[in-house]
Formats: sequence, C-alpha cells, structure tokens
Amino acid sequence: RLTQLEFVHLGLNLLSGGIGALAGLPRLTYLDLNDNDFDGTIEPVAGLTLLTYLRLNDNDMSGTVDAVAGLKLLTYLNLGGNNLVG
Repeated sequence: RLTQLEFVHLGLNLLSGGIGALAGLPRLTYLDLNDNDFDGTIEPVAGLTLLTYLRLNDNDMSGTVDAVAGLKLLTYLNLGGNNLVG
C-alpha cells in the first residue's frame, strides 16, 4: 500500500473508473487527474484533508462540489469539465 504517498500526477492519460482508492492515501497534498475518463463521484477526496492542490477537470465526475468544502488547506482547485452541481 502507498499510504505515505504525497504527490500524484496522472493527468492527460486515458485512465477510467472511479477514484475511490484515493481514500486510502491520507497523506496526499497534490492530486492531478485532469483530462482522463474518470467517472463516479468526487466524494473520495473529502477525506484527503492535507490536499493543497486538486485538479480533476475534464473527466466525467458527478456529484456535488460540497465534497471539497472541508479541504481547508486547498490553494488550487479545478473541477471544470465535469457533471458537478452545487
């Protein structure tokens, strides 16, 4: 398991599926999954309270933007190009 991982950049790939496995990465501070084919909700990021950078734009994510409301350390957020509400 990669529980010590702090930085993930997998943008501009053809990755797909949900992002639920991210919940097991509590030390993440940087997450960039832009321009892929991820679907499902963005809820798994709600528990990543150390995130300062979150880029999930241009996927097929759904749900509400309320999932990121508790991420108090965020300095960069891009959720554009998804099917989010709120």
